[in-house]
Amino acid sequence: MLDLICKEVKRPCRIRYGACKQQQADCLESTLVRHLISGVNYMDLTQHWQKTCAIIAVMILPLLAGCAGPKNIMVNSEASPTINRDRHGKPLSVVVQIYQLKNDQAFKLLTPDLLASGKPIQDVIGSAALSSKELIFVPGSKQELDLTIQEDANYIGVIAYFRQPNSHFWRLLYDAGRVRSKDLKFKVGDCYLQAIKPETIALPDQPNNGNIDCPAGRNP
Repeated sequence: MLDLICKEVKRPCRIRYGACKQQQADCLESTLVRHLISGVNYMDLTQHWQKTCAIIAVMILPLLAGCAGPKNIMVNSEASPTINRDRHGKPLSVVVQIYQLKNDQAFKLLTPDLLASGKPIQDVIGSAALSSKELIFVPGSKQELDLTIQEDANYIGVIAYFRQPNSHFWRLLYDAGRVRSKDLKFKVGDCYLQAIKPETIALPDQPNNGNIDCPAGRNP
């Protein structure tokens, strides 16, 4: 019997976060044997573990709440005074669409020619698009927007409908998780979009050198 008690006393007492209450009884049984000899009161021991479980619950529940469900973020964006210039150099307004996407396959296949064709982008992206939000920028304007990122959104895509877009940076793609934690901020340039935060996911046709040229000899 003494050998059995000794083995029980040496068994480590562990409580996992997800099974705190379930483990409590076994843990008390093991720990009680260990401390009976030293005169530890059973009620004191019970209250100790109840307090421990309560503290763990208070710490974990807010984290779980933050991981589930839609998330509200702030979109901050600004437009250059020279956005979307016509052939006479006059700046014009430009439409920007923000898409929430389940996946990024269709978004990666978009081209400037497809935009110019007039075919609705929503039809091309199809079921991958969960929602979209339209913004209209006039030259030199700034916009702030409260946006709810849906739970199923894995990517955020931004498209600007320029008259003569830069062939690479007329769209931006973001990881939705990074947007949820850092919000979204971008700039609308003469013929291009510039990400400010968070960092974007590089698209296949986007060069790494950062050089951006606008058609008809215009530069950003």
